[in-house]
Amino acid sequence: MSRRGEAGFALILVLILVAVGSLVLIPTIQLSTTAVKSSNIAQAKTRAMYAIDGGHELVVWQMLYGTLAETASFTLDACGVEVSVDVQRRAVPGEGGVALIDNTARIRPLKSVEPSVVPDAVIPREGPYTYTINLEQLVDDNLEELEAIYDVLPAVARADRLMIDNVWVHADGQDWPAPLPVINDEQGQQVRILWPTTYNLSDGSGGFSDVNGAEYALWEAIGDEGFGHFDVREAKELRFDVTFYDGLSGQNTWCNWTVLRPWGTSSGPQAEIYVDGSGEECKQGGGFTVTKAADPAVLMPGVGTDITYEISITNHEDQPLDLGQVFDYLPPEFVYIGPVAGGTLIVVDPPVVVDDFNPGDGKLRTQIIWDILPSEKLFTAGQTKNFFFIARAPPQEVSGNFYNEVFITEGTGTGAMPQLFFGIINDTEYFGGYSWTDGKVMVPSYDSEASADGMTIDANLIYFGGVWITSYQVR
Repeated sequence: MSRRGEAGFALILVLILVAVGSLVLIPTIQLSTTAVKSSNIAQAKTRAMYAIDGGHELVVWQMLYGTLAETASFTLDACGVEVSVDVQRRAVPGEGGVALIDNTARIRPLKSVEPSVVPDAVIPREGPYTYTINLEQLVDDNLEELEAIYDVLPAVARADRLMIDNVWVHADGQDWPAPLPVINDEQGQQVRILWPTTYNLSDGSGGFSDVNGAEYALWEAIGDEGFGHFDVREAKELRFDVTFYDGLSGQNTWCNWTVLRPWGTSSGPQAEIYVDGSGEECKQGGGFTVTKAADPAVLMPGVGTDITYEISITNHEDQPLDLGQVFDYLPPEFVYIGPVAGGTLIVVDPPVVVDDFNPGDGKLRTQIIWDILPSEKLFTAGQTKNFFFIARAPPQEVSGNFYNEVFITEGTGTGAMPQLFFGIINDTEYFGGYSWTDGKVMVPSYDSEASADGMTIDANLIYFGGVWITSYQVR
C-alpha cells in the first residue's frame, strides 16, 4: 500500500512540476524572444543613427569642400540604409546683425500681381488680377500695431468701372476670409482703397486694433492675435482680386502703391503689369526708389571681407526729377574704404563720413553722406543710375544678417505729389527712397535634417575655423 501511495504522490508531484514549469518556462521563452526583438530593434536604430550621422557628415563635407546652395535635398545609401537629407541655409534670428535704422520701417510692404505680363493677343485685358501685399515685421519689438492699409490702384479705371472681391489673409499658417475695402478717394481714373473701412486718418481711430471700430471683431478673428498684431519677424499676406472693366490699354507698365498707417510706410511703385511687351519702368508716380546690392552677400565667420556695394536709384515719375543727397548707414564696425569706378551716377568724392553715428538705438555706425554733382542730379522720366563703393566687414563670430541701409532725398523743384497721396504720406516720403533690407550681407548657418527608418536628427551647422555643430536633436 505504501508503494501505491508513493506512486500516487509521485504523480501529483510530476503534475505540480509540469504546472510550475509551464508558468516559468513560457514567460522565460517570451522574455528571450522579446530580448531578441529588442536587440534587433536596437541594432536597427543604431544602424539608422549611424546612417543619419553619415548624411550629416556629407553635409559638412559639402560645406567645407563642395558648393552648398541655399537649399538642398538628396538621398544616399549608407550601408544599406536609405537616408533622406534636407538642408536650408539661414541666418539665426536674434543673433548678430542689427535692427533697421529707421524707426518707421517696422513692417515692410511688398506688392506683387498675377498675371504680371499681358500679351497683345489677350483681349480684353480686364482681368481679374490677383494682388498680394506681403507684410513682414522687421524690427526687434512688436510694441506698435498696424492700424490701416491704403492701396493706390493703377490709373486705369474710375470707382464705378472696377470690382474688388475674393479678399483673403494668410496668417499663422492658414487662409482667413477678410472684409472688402472701401473706395477711400478717387481722382480722375485712379482710386485709393482702404482697410479697414472704419479707419479715420485724422485721429487714427477705427483701425485694426480699435476695439470700438465696427470691423474690429472681423479683423481680430484673423490669426492667433488679430490681423494688426505682428510678432517679431512675423509675415502675413493680404490678397484680393481686381477686375478693370475697361481693361489695361496700350503698351504700358501699370503699377500701384501700398501705404501703411500709423507710420506712413510706403511700398513705392510695385506690382507692375507689363502690357503688349512693355519692358519699361513704371512711370506713373512714386518719386525715387533706391535699391542696394552687396557682393559678396554671404560672409564666412571669422574672416574679414571687403564688400562691394551697389546703390541703384530710379525715377518713377513721368517727368524729370532732381536728386538731393544719398545717406548710407553701414552696420556696426564696418569700415568705409572708398568708391569704385563703373557706375552711371557720379557722386562727390570724398563723401562726408561720420564714424560714430548713433541713430538712437545705441549701436554706433558709420554714416556716409554723398552729395551729387550738379550735372548729375537730373533724372529723366523712368531713368535709373547707379554707383559703387567698398566697405570692409570685420570678422564675425555669430550667424546673422547685417543691414546696410540707404536713404535718398529729392532735390528742389520736384513739384507736388499726386492728390491721392495727400495725408497718408508726406512729400519727403513720397519723393524720397529707402532701401530696406536689400543691401544685407549674411553670415550663414545651415539647418540640416536627415531621416532614416522612422528616425530624424536635426542639426544646425556653422562655419567657424571649420564647421561647428551648434545643436543636435534626435526625433
